Amino acid sequence: MTGSAKEQQARVFISYSRRDISIVEPLRNALREAGFDAYLDLHDISPGEDWKDRLGTLIASAEKVVFLISPDSVASDICAWEVDEAERQGKSILPVVVAETEAHSIPGRLARLNFIFYRFNKALTRDRMSCNPVTQTITQFAIQNVYNNQKKHLKPMIYRICTK
Repeated sequence: MTGSAKEQQARVFISYSRRDISIVEPLRNALREAGFDAYLDLHDISPGEDWKDRLGTLIASAEKVVFLISPDSVASDICAWEVDEAERQGKSILPVVVAETEAHSIPGRLARLNFIFYRFNKALTRDRMSCNPVTQTITQFAIQNVYNNQKKHLKPMIYRICTK
């Protein structure tokens, strides 16, 4: 991908528990296939790098933050810090439920937001995975910001991908 094409992609930071990695990787791949630059700590933090500083930088450079809700993520101090940092930086947060989670365990600042639900099905093909309802919702969520920032060319590109 050329530098200018990379700069034109909508940037999304994914906040999750490492225990949910089997769900996170397919979602990240689907987002990338749908035209997003989807940040994930496992791929975007180098060995020996100050990881917390880098997380802050990734959140700062993202247009939107996707928080994957699971029992493990809502109990994670690191995930809580990522939400704090996203709020501190004024980022929009999209909560995505990836595992059944007791309502009382979801922090109020996430509970007040409208959730979407993601159920990864390994039988989905690449094309169907890139156009699942969560990817489409995240696409619309990101377009709200990207489209308003004069990157109007992204909307038709993402629409074409999801209407194959």
